[in-house]
Amino acid sequence: MVVKIMTDENESTILKAKDYEGDLREILENYDYQPDLTPELDDIENDFDQDIINKINLWKSNISYAKIDEEVMEDINNLQSIDSIDDEKEKIEEILKELLSIKGIRIGRASTILRFRNPKVFQIMDKRAYRAVFGEKLKNSSDNIVDKYFQYLKELKDLCEAKDLEYSKSDRILYEFDKEVNGKLDK
Repeated sequence: MVVKIMTDENESTILKAKDYEGDLREILENYDYQPDLTPELDDIENDFDQDIINKINLWKSNISYAKIDEEVMEDINNLQSIDSIDDEKEKIEEILKELLSIKGIRIGRASTILRFRNPKVFQIMDKRAYRAVFGEKLKNSSDNIVDKYFQYLKELKDLCEAKDLEYSKSDRILYEFDKEVNGKLDK
């Protein structure tokens, strides 16, 4: 542990933990890193499996651990059987809003979850795919992000028909397209 302090010359210097005169144990009271995932990882007693390794990677990368309740998980799983958004639009909207209300889930993650559950209906909408379809930046904080997602899927279907693209792979095509053609805008 290091703590920055100011010296007489107003320069920052690094204080080694061994030279800290306070009680280092008190500093632990401020520890709030990944509060949902840390206790789960601390309590692992079983052998590690890929799921645990993935959670450790999330933890270390400081990617928010999105805890989805079982009812929402069941709703997500039921999306596998639909053939069109029109079949269950209100239910899909409800699921999407539920996902977006979870800390750490924005439209990019929510649409990714839906895409991997049913790629013939859902595709990922992230900054690259959105920019490739609409020619503008995606604003994640938009109040109407769910409506934007449905509009994106409609535009994407139209694009796939016009360009003879396989819909279930279109998010990957758009990602690569935007990276290669518009990537310079990210710098």
